[in-house]
Amino acid sequence: MQKVRYILVVFSIIGLLGLIPFTNFTEFFTWKNLTPHFILLCILISNAGSIIYVNRTRKDKI
Repeated sequence: MQKVRYILVVFSIIGLLGLIPFTNFTEFFTWKNLTPHFILLCILISNAGSIIYVNRTRKDKI
């Protein structure tokens, strides 16, 4: 399960970097342009937090 989290983190970083050239920054703060970035950022934050939490709880149990 931990490998899936790492893969999702990597894909969300690649997705965010891939969206940058196609983003219209003149109207960036509209829902049409902001939503894909927001979704990938939420996936990145949640999976990174999950990885950190799992690693901390494993160290506490050992």
